[in-house]
This record gives sequence, C-alpha cells and structure tokens, in this order.
Amino acid sequence: MKLSHALHDRLPMSMAWARLCVVSVLMVALISGLQASQVWPYTAPAEISPPEISPSDGLSNGIDAFIVDALEKKGLKPSPRASKATLIRRVTFDLIGLPPTPEAVNAFVQDERAEAYGELVEKLLKDPRYGERWAKFWLDLARYADTAGYEGDPDLPHAWRYRDYVIDAFNEDKPYDLFIKEQIAGDEFAEIMGAGELPLVEPEKNVALTFLRLAPFTEPRGDETRHEMLSEMTSTVSSVFLGLTVGCAKCHDHKYDQIPTRDFYRMKAFFNTVQLMPPDRGDAYQIGGSLPAAFYREGEEAWAASRREEIQLQKKTFEALKQRLSARMQSEAAAEDSEAPSESDLETWIDQENPSHLTAEEREKERIAAAVLTPNPRRLTFLEGTESRAVWSPASDEIAFARHDGPAGTGGIYRMPIEGGAERLLL
Repeated sequence: MKLSHALHDRLPMSMAWARLCVVSVLMVALISGLQASQVWPYTAPAEISPPEISPSDGLSNGIDAFIVDALEKKGLKPSPRASKATLIRRVTFDLIGLPPTPEAVNAFVQDERAEAYGELVEKLLKDPRYGERWAKFWLDLARYADTAGYEGDPDLPHAWRYRDYVIDAFNEDKPYDLFIKEQIAGDEFAEIMGAGELPLVEPEKNVALTFLRLAPFTEPRGDETRHEMLSEMTSTVSSVFLGLTVGCAKCHDHKYDQIPTRDFYRMKAFFNTVQLMPPDRGDAYQIGGSLPAAFYREGEEAWAASRREEIQLQKKTFEALKQRLSARMQSEAAAEDSEAPSESDLETWIDQENPSHLTAEEREKERIAAAVLTPNPRRLTFLEGTESRAVWSPASDEIAFARHDGPAGTGGIYRMPIEGGAERLLL
C-alpha cells in the first residue's frame, strides 16, 4: 500500500474483527511468555529521536541521520549524491519496474525546482504499472498461482480475479487495515442484527477471500483434506501478517521461537468454520468449486459478455468442423470397405501423417476441434489474435473467463479434462 493513507478511512465494522482478533490473542500469549527475555520482535517500540548530525552532511530526513551516524562511528562516509539522471532511473525502476523514457529523463534533469522529485514520485504512484509491479510481491506472500499444484496441476480458472484485486488495491491506495480485513474476513463485514437469511457477500470481498484458498490442493479426501487446508491457512496468515512461522508448531513446539503447539491450534480454531465448496460437475480433478462473485470492475461485465458471444460462435464452428470431418472419415471407410469407425477414431484419423483429406483451413483448426473429442488430456496453445482465454465445459455448457495479458498467440498452456472424456477449450 502507499503509506500516505494507510491508517485512514477505517470502517466501523465489528463482525470483521471476529477472525482478525486471532492476531491479538496470539501476540498476547507470546509476549507474556517472552517479556523476561526481551526478544526484539516482541518488545514494544519506543519513540526515539534521530542522532544529531552536522548539517553539512546533506540529510534528507531523519532516517538518513541514523545511517550517517552509524557510518561515522565506523569511520565511513556516505556515497556521493546520485545524479538526477541516475535518480530518476532508480526511482522509476523501483516503482513501476521499467526504465524511464529518454524524454522523461531529460525533463527531470532540466527541472531545477525543489519539488521536482516529489512530483515525479507522485506521478509514478499514479501509473497503473505501479500496482502491477508491487502486487507481485504480495502475490508471492499469498502463494498465488493459476494452478492448484500436486498431481495434474489443474487450472484455477478464476484465480486471475484475485490478482486484479491486489493490483487495484495498490493503485487505488486501499487502506492497509481494510486490505487485511477483506482477505481474512471478507464474508464477515455485514452487521447481523437477528435471525434470518444471511446477506450475500459483496463481490469484491468475495474475490479478496481467495487469499485463504490459494494453497496447493489435491483431490478432497473428506475431513483430512479440509484440515490440511485449514492448517495451511493458519501457517500463511501467521507468516504474512505476524511475521512468525507458527506453522512450525503444528506437530511440536517451535524449535526456536517460544510458540507452543497449542497456540497453533488456538489460531487454527478461528478458521474452523470455513467450508470447502463442492466440486463443479464435470471437474475431473475435484479441486472444489468457486463462490459466485459478479464482475464489479469497470468494463469487466461487458468484456465477459463479448467474449462469451465470441466463444459461442467458435463453439458452433468447431462442432460443424467435427461433423464435417466425421462424415468424411465415414465416407473414406465405406469406400475402402473397412469397418465403420467410431467417433473416438476421429482424432487418430485427423492425426495421420501428411493427411490429404484435410484442407489447410481444417488443419489450422483441427487441434482445437479434436480436443472436444479426445478422452486424453491434450495441450492447447493460445490462438493467434486472442486477447483473452475462456474455458468451455461441454458437460455443463458453462464458460469461465481469464485474461491473457501476453502478446497474442504466445505462451500459455491450458488443459482441463472434464466428465465424459472431453476437455475444456482454450480460446
């Protein structure tokens, strides 16, 4: 988060703190046991004044005073001040991950105003690439991936929405306390005043809860798998928000920090109400379904509707191609007085070496058309000209969307076997 507003605009919500109070409970328990040893992570910070440094040292802020003081005690001096060309290159790489343009460098070098550097920083913080650059560090902490890991490494077709949520949080300067609450307790924001049907979770907060669900996951094995997931949530929340490897105390007291095993399970109890959604029909990997969350970002719903229409047209095209090729295969078999081939023979027929029975256009599309038929996993690459990827399940006739942010026609493999021996299509 940008620090300027990180502590402001807090929302008055009581329910969201139900899970979040785990932080206080655990820290109180730890601090009470460590006060005697005064281990630094559990020592309350005290206000301290910067050391007195000669003005000639050209300090920019109080932090510089501590650095210069430490250097002087060792007989060292700070490095020479960077040139303006070096400074703009450093700050631009740091904030958006890309070099400044030659025009931006020249403009900054020639700008002699004292506020030039501050304006440059503010401009970079407003650049959409700022969120894209800094979100990746949070996504690493959240163990973000587009696949679930383990056997088969199945795709998580909706995970990209959490990635965009994190990017938006940085670019929109979301208060850090709200950022935490939405990811740990996004479903607890509504005030419940009595009995009745529970209110629906806001779409953005539903997406934020993906933080708890991004663990590597294998097929469900009843309560065993559920507890594996809850333990992983406990370990991740402690390492990300507490900076403690509480997960090391799952099976025994922590080897180095004074964290007993009981504290691991006290913390895990806060997540004990979490339930895994049942798998979608046709989900061969059984990774568990997704909670519905309407599109809430500007232009996203229209984008999805446009892609859905495009995919439906492609679906009809592929189905027509399948029927045409199947009829041609049957005709060839009849002419050769061979046994009538079955539908499952179509892929073999298509994949014959140097086939003369396919036109160039049909050959271009056959890989995708065949994917509807094959009972085996098949790897499909992005089509030329696509701006997004959509996954179609013939079993449920549903489409899930994910953006393709790379150049059209590059990289990316998408495969997902489904019920009935078919596959979901990548478009």
